[in-house]
Amino acid sequence: MFDGNTAEEFKNVIHVETLSKYLSNGEREKISNMLHSNNIGIEYHEVGPKASLFEAITVVFNESLTMMLISGLLTSSAYDTIKFVVLCLLSKIKKIFIVSSSNNNLVKRKCSNLDLHINIGNINVDILLSNNYTHKQNLEYLDKVFEKITELAKTQPTSVQTKEFYVLENDDKNPKSLKTMTMVEYAKEQQRKQESKKK
Repeated sequence: MFDGNTAEEFKNVIHVETLSKYLSNGEREKISNMLHSNNIGIEYHEVGPKASLFEAITVVFNESLTMMLISGLLTSSAYDTIKFVVLCLLSKIKKIFIVSSSNNNLVKRKCSNLDLHINIGNINVDILLSNNYTHKQNLEYLDKVFEKITELAKTQPTSVQTKEFYVLENDDKNPKSLKTMTMVEYAKEQQRKQESKKK
């Protein structure tokens, strides 16, 4: 049986939560071969349903891959492969259940979002991708967010003890626009949405 967990061979690695059992052996092999040909590894981590602020499945770029991305050192082939893999993973999460909170009760429901998590020094960025948009829209969106994290990388906190947290997502009112929020702003926006649903 094919085993895609060969990340230890690579300096640049993508870590994927929960999704491996929703990929066929052929799909996992295709993804790994594409990444490996660009010197990128992939590692799958199996976790059960859990509560999440983003109600999403998490994919993480390790520090080395992140630095290659923001420094512009990735080849065009590697860049296109990363986008292909991220959107391939996004297409699989419709089958996954997550736990969310509703009226102080935990509710298990289907997931439709992917959280691409990136650390840049003392800056943490969560990039939210949704199956509610077309493949073309999500490709364009990834180009925008990768440009944005390159900008954010230049705004490191002056204190090494200070951590900054950002959330990037498509603007519901305009899919071509990118919303950049602090974690606090995002949490407040989600609270407002929940309150408006109750009215």
